[in-house]
Amino acid sequence: MKYVLTLNMGGQPGSNSHQVIIDHPCETLEEMKKILSSEDFLIVNQFYKEGETRDGEAIWDDKGNMILNTHLIGKIRYYQDTSTDLYRSKFTRNINYGRR
Repeated sequence: MKYVLTLNMGGQPGSNSHQVIIDHPCETLEEMKKILSSEDFLIVNQFYKEGETRDGEAIWDDKGNMILNTHLIGKIRYYQDTSTDLYRSKFTRNINYGRR
């Protein structure tokens, strides 16, 4: 299952946090919590989203395994693909910029 982790470490210049998308075999956040509370380091598979197909499916670049220090994790959530039309129509709205 894919997860988004927010790490308490700098990523981009001037940023105090860094996000990574990982794949891990645990199926629930509760299961992930148990693993993280018992381990200082975790081996996970890291992914970068490279783009989308014509059908709106995500194209993933598998960066392979990495060792993650669990003490740097500030937040974890399930990854939700925001590239699909269903997500766009359900969770976004049109914003008009300019004078009111």
